[in-house]
Amino acid sequence: MTRAIARLAAGITCAASLALAVASSPASAALSVRYPAGQLNAVSASSAGNSWAVGCSPGAFSCPDGVDATYHWNGTAWKQVAVPMPVPPNPHDTESGQLTGVKVISAKDAWAVGTSSPAGAQIVHWNGTAWKQVAVPALRSPYGRSYSLSAVTATSARNVWAVGSGGNNQTIILRFNGTSWKRVASPSPGSSWLYGVTAMSASNAWAVGTDNGSCACNKALILHWNGTRWKVALNSYASFQTFLTSVSASSATSAWAGGLTRVTANPTLLLHWNGTAWKRVTAGLPQLSGAYGEAAGMAVTSARNAWEAPGSSANHSILRWNGTAWKKATSSTQSLDYFGMAATSASNAWAVGDAPGTALHTDVLIMHWNGKSWRRQSA
Repeated sequence: MTRAIARLAAGITCAASLALAVASSPASAALSVRYPAGQLNAVSASSAGNSWAVGCSPGAFSCPDGVDATYHWNGTAWKQVAVPMPVPPNPHDTESGQLTGVKVISAKDAWAVGTSSPAGAQIVHWNGTAWKQVAVPALRSPYGRSYSLSAVTATSARNVWAVGSGGNNQTIILRFNGTSWKRVASPSPGSSWLYGVTAMSASNAWAVGTDNGSCACNKALILHWNGTRWKVALNSYASFQTFLTSVSASSATSAWAGGLTRVTANPTLLLHWNGTAWKRVTAGLPQLSGAYGEAAGMAVTSARNAWEAPGSSANHSILRWNGTAWKKATSSTQSLDYFGMAATSASNAWAVGDAPGTALHTDVLIMHWNGKSWRRQSA
């Protein structure tokens, strides 16, 4: 299990090792700038002047089992914004956790999801003034709220989706209708987990993850929402380690899902939806025989512009799709991990993760694409 996947699982501690990747410009990672300690797992942008990044900051425990953290971009600078932790069932317990998914709808409407211990799944909402914890639906006894939420997406304030896993290793999908969150039935081919979700409309959404219960292996799992119910759209690429961790779409006929598989020598798994079928694309991918390659985050703005975040794997560069092939967009000169991607146009994209910090903690990492190069941002 790679670090980018492990950060999504409740109660699993990520490895402290760091991958090797950095911006194409040496000035983009100036070591003289001080960055906050922590780790960022996801980023979302509604415009060039409104973005949120979420993850964790070291608390009583180190990340990823620290405390929830959020950072806001106002068009000029990134600033950390306070976010409350869930109240533990036992007041004497110390609550720890992290936020793993975020979706910005407007300046006054954003959602973030994650997992805490011992409270379980958590959902927080931004109302334009503050973040607040929101009641999380309980599963049937004895599971309660002891499940994890990995990602969140929305097409409007009345159509918000969150995905994860829990109970007896089953997929968990929640929907917010503008009033409350409720669980929606979703298939679990075997022991299944969901790590990513994207939606184009109220009747068209995708969720991705892994299934390791229908065979003595792991298989890539893609579910589709058709406006009425969730159905299995893909369950293949069987190997001892296959995961889809992220999905993004620009239209009903252009979507990308990313993850990893050991079914071939090149483990980076990038699947494209062309409106009819999901097909694997390898054009331009670095050859990483014998090493892990992973697409930890995806962002798509058009059929000719998509981004891939390489996680903490051996794929040490952010990759960009130009409509024909994937190409490296950064070079390898410093240890950086990329876990989340967001983009609003061909000249505005964000990548978040972590970077080397002190001996005890990593530092948060925020990178910006301005249409010409990637540059690290202070926070």
